[in-house]
Amino acid sequence: PWWAAMEEEDLPPGLKDDFKASGLWDETFGDRQQELVIIGIDLVEAEVRARLEACLLSPHEMAAPDMWAAIDDPWPAWEDN
Repeated sequence: PWWAAMEEEDLPPGLKDDFKASGLWDETFGDRQQELVIIGIDLVEAEVRARLEACLLSPHEMAAPDMWAAIDDPWPAWEDN
């Protein structure tokens, strides 16, 4: 579990301050984070990053969740087995 999910008194002394000092603590989400690790041969970081960032919603799209249903979905329909 994330440290942020624990009661404050159950945290090891100084842990939260250490996380804050290292930039790993967010005031809203604590230490909760997700990471995507991509491993491959001859990958060019800038190209991989550009392709991933092209998948992100724009600030305009993020501000209008009712528009999300109109975004083209390139994946096949989900099938329940």
